[in-house]
Amino acid sequence: MTDAAAALGRLAGLEHESIGALHELADLFEARRYEGADLCRQVDPADKFWVLTSGTVSVIRTTSRSTPVEVALLEPCTLIGIAGLVGIDRRVATLRAHGPVEVLEMQSSDACKRIDNPASLVGGTLRRALIAAMARQVRHSNVNIAKLAVAVGVAERVVDEQSLISAITVF
Repeated sequence: MTDAAAALGRLAGLEHESIGALHELADLFEARRYEGADLCRQVDPADKFWVLTSGTVSVIRTTSRSTPVEVALLEPCTLIGIAGLVGIDRRVATLRAHGPVEVLEMQSSDACKRIDNPASLVGGTLRRALIAAMARQVRHSNVNIAKLAVAVGVAERVVDEQSLISAITVF
């Protein structure tokens, strides 16, 4: 199995994918390396997405007062920069490499053509990875919303965070 196919097999949602499907999908990506550079910037067109295969990437949102704030730190193996795959035209955050970072890169338009084709084996594989990535983001958002609601006094803690996380079903 190629390094790219092996990396794709570590993505949430693709752990049980066939080797053939992983190789076919891997052939569509371009291996890239970034070092301390931005993969994309907030408000740029959402024309690419990546699979983070090594290193760490910061997610930085710029506030209305033009203050950059790191909101997440992403680690391998993660599908990142997926705005263009879910109908969002512009980036909502900057993705910045922390030191050396290796990614697999694909144009969003190429992926969307395959995702939108129900007969495409690769499209089905991409859909599974995208669903798993979105489920992870929703879970993370739900935990943060619950923490914020408790912190500002509009909700009371009824379960601890570990109980909440273990009760959530992930695809």
